[in-house]
Amino acid sequence: MAIRVKAITYSAADIIAMYNTPQVALAAPASGYINNILGITHWMDYNSAAYTGASIIWYGKPAAFTPNVLYESTTLPATVNESIALSRNPAAATIYSTIEDLYVTTDAQAAAGNSPIIAYIVYEEKQIDP
Repeated sequence: MAIRVKAITYSAADIIAMYNTPQVALAAPASGYINNILGITHWMDYNSAAYTGASIIWYGKPAAFTPNVLYESTTLPATVNESIALSRNPAAATIYSTIEDLYVTTDAQAAAGNSPIIAYIVYEEKQIDP
């Protein structure tokens, strides 16, 4: 299949809830397929209050997100519009491939903050050879 891009808008309520309730950012592919996560970019249109408490957004799978696969630490505390590509965790420096859901969470409980964040997940779904 071709390279695809999924856009997800996280509301302020979504972001504040992420620490206690990680969200599925990209669903697992159909049986016999694998998702290759090529990259993620965040765009935040700053409203009037930065997020406090949490400073990092992580993508990966539950189990304490260890190791997280992709992360970034500038959007939540930002007080201006922000557009940034996420970094790969050095422990997962290659393309991340998964047959499971890809989750998103924060490093701590986010408090105040009112700006939505749009995530653009660039991935390809490939058939697994028998």
